[in-house]
Amino acid sequence: TYTPELSFDHMQKIDASVVLSPTDLANHLACKHVSWLNYRAMMGGPRPSKEEDELSEILRQYGTEHEAAYFEALKTHLNTINRTIVNLDSDRDQSAPYTVAALEERAKLTADKLADGPDAVYQPTFFSQENGIGWVGRADFLVATDTPSDLGNYSFEPEDTKLARIAKVNAVLQLCSYAEHLTNMQGVEPEFIHVVTGSAKEGKVSIRLSEVSAYFRHVKEVLQNEVLNQFAGHSEPIPVENCTMCRWNKDCTRWWREHDHLSFVAGLQNGHREALNAFGIFTLKE
Repeated sequence: TYTPELSFDHMQKIDASVVLSPTDLANHLACKHVSWLNYRAMMGGPRPSKEEDELSEILRQYGTEHEAAYFEALKTHLNTINRTIVNLDSDRDQSAPYTVAALEERAKLTADKLADGPDAVYQPTFFSQENGIGWVGRADFLVATDTPSDLGNYSFEPEDTKLARIAKVNAVLQLCSYAEHLTNMQGVEPEFIHVVTGSAKEGKVSIRLSEVSAYFRHVKEVLQNEVLNQFAGHSEPIPVENCTMCRWNKDCTRWWREHDHLSFVAGLQNGHREALNAFGIFTLKE
């Protein structure tokens, strides 16, 4: 067994199963090389050398505070109309190692609580297996709507808190994954998914699931196929926007220096690099 980070921020092997999360989808979309590195590390290869930096810790703290503030606001609102929110985080042993059985148990607890008919649920856990691959997720909130489902005359829609002032692609992918799990539990798709942004002006951004679900399924299928094929072939790092926040940043930077990579040409963009490669130019010296 292995005790993963609570955010499930990279692929893991739990018991004998490869377990993926919505964060893996976002990582793969941002940089396919990071998926290759995470897969190798999961299978016993090199681990990332980057340590947690001060900025990451500050962002994590702000994110926790934003989520806590929304929890209190939602609870207060529900209390004023004699409704309640179920907190599934309060009884979870955060130090216990995860097993597939434990994840299945947490997912069953979520399903049981939804069947009880609460008005909102905080920190529900989802887990399912497809083609030998486990998919895990922990949403921030599920909020009840008047849409009938297999549960009764109600169903749920997922909401996630994000510091960003707009709804970014990674947040949408996360919510689509939660919506997929929810659909299996309640027998009907949520009509909307919701991002609670860090902007007082934007507030909650609601997105119609039918407008983004096909894209989610495509990204998920691509990543699943890579895992099933064991990320066959060689991969090389390419600078992307995500690099500064990536746990592999130091390792990729070292590789670029060792290979005198074109990314060290001032102002060079990936399109320029590809054009130079086409003419046989691969290093800064060249």
